[in-house]
Amino acid sequence: MDINGQPIQLGTTDTQLAVTGDGSISSQNGVLGKIGIVTVADPTKLQSEGATLLRADTPTSQAAQPSVIQGVVEDSNVNPVLELTRMMSEERDYQFTTQLLQAENDRINSTIDKTLTAGS
Repeated sequence: MDINGQPIQLGTTDTQLAVTGDGSISSQNGVLGKIGIVTVADPTKLQSEGATLLRADTPTSQAAQPSVIQGVVEDSNVNPVLELTRMMSEERDYQFTTQLLQAENDRINSTIDKTLTAGS
């Protein structure tokens, strides 16, 4: 979408595209439009409309100083090695807790059985 909320149209002859830092898109045929970069009044109210599409039901405003970088892919903010290590640690803690609860349950059942057989 452009700064007016309209789709940016590319022609069949627009083969060499370039995006500038302010979001302007141009081809060998000239400027095609400017990517609409907005800020949302309440980001918590954004609605998901697909894999990476969001819809704002609250008012938006043009970003004061938009910054666009062509040809860059955003990296994940997750360190997979660290998260895998944490997950393994949590799994061990879960297994330990499960074994502890099972042992306590067995102890209680054993105590009940001994009490019942002693009283008979």
